[in-house]
Amino acid sequence: WGALPGARGGHTCGFASAGALTGRAAERGHDRRFGSMALAFLAGSAVIYVFGVTGLMASTGMTPGDAIARGVAPFVMGDLVKAVAAGVLLPGAWKVLDGRR
Repeated sequence: WGALPGARGGHTCGFASAGALTGRAAERGHDRRFGSMALAFLAGSAVIYVFGVTGLMASTGMTPGDAIARGVAPFVMGDLVKAVAAGVLLPGAWKVLDGRR
């Protein structure tokens, strides 16, 4: 985590990996159906959480439980809501766009 010091470095590194994962899922068409889009979003969130918890533990000396309580728990409900929204909005947008072609 040397390039990104501090408690947020792990989360920041996780965003790049999550973007690659969800981008690959979109390339495979998973952004066109509710279930697969929501799962791709949740998988990306999980990647961010893993990097974030690891970064918190490395930079602050937190225990895994403390790092999860501070770096994951406050965000889970919001991420679930966003996963549902992405699962509804992206496939819906594709249907609209496909209908215009």
